[in-house]
Formats: sequence, structure tokens, C-alpha cells
Amino acid sequence: MSTPSRFIADTMLGKLARWLRILGYDTLYFRDIEDHALIQVAVSQHRWLLTRDTLLLKDLRPINYTFVRDDHLRDQLRQVVTEMGLAIDQFFLMRCLECNEELITITRDQAQPLVPEYVYQTQQQFSQCPACRRVYWEGTHYHRICDRLHVLFPKLQRR
Repeated sequence: MSTPSRFIADTMLGKLARWLRILGYDTLYFRDIEDHALIQVAVSQHRWLLTRDTLLLKDLRPINYTFVRDDHLRDQLRQVVTEMGLAIDQFFLMRCLECNEELITITRDQAQPLVPEYVYQTQQQFSQCPACRRVYWEGTHYHRICDRLHVLFPKLQRR
């Protein structure tokens, strides 16, 4: 099996979807979607389904899926990364965590009216989502994400 790069997560896996986005993987997630619609999106967009829904698997029998066994995010992420052979640092933080779009680099001058003054004064690099316009930078949240990933994947190089 080749490594999937596009995912769709069922309604029970919102946090996992967000962390796959952190790792740079194109991951759709809908808070409220019927099982048939979920499968239809997966098939039509050639996405790998991530699910905890045994009834969905039994009733709709999707072809390309991973059953996520655990309730805990750390174990879910570890399972998906390991079983799917995903790179965990190749596309790190290149997607919007909210809407899944690829981020674009913006200049400090472009970021200035969009971020708090302290952030503008202390940060040099900024990215922005072209869809929802959220701005990202390497603040304390960035370091917490790196620390959490390092605990889960000790071989990950510190950034």
C-alpha cells in the first residue's frame, strides 16, 4: 500500500484530524456528517477514511479505511502515523489547523496589522491561511506542539 496523503476523519476523530493537519496532511473533518455522505466524499475525493465507527464499517463497507482503535488522541496519532508510514516532520505546520488549506508565507509588514504588537516585535516569520485568513507564527503554541510530538515520537528531531 502506498502512503495516503489525503484523509477524511469521521465525527469521532476531530482532534486526530487537527493533529494530522499539524503534521501537514490534507485531512477533512466535518462535525456533523451522515455516514453515507462521509463515504461519498472519501470516494469522490480519493481520501483515506479514518473511523472509529464499527457500524459504518459493517453497513457501508468502505474500501480504503483505517479503524482507529483507541479513545486517546496520543494513541490514535501514534497508530495512524505508524500503520500508515506517515512522515512526521516533512510538511510540519504547512496547513491551516481550522480549515485545512495550505498556508502561504507572508511578510512581517503584511502580518503587522493582523497580529498583536508583541508578536510583530518578537517574530520574524509568518504564514497565513488564504481561506480563513488566520495568521500563524512560531510562538509558545508551536513549541508545545513540538514537545508533544517529541514525546510521542522520540526519534523526531527537535525544531
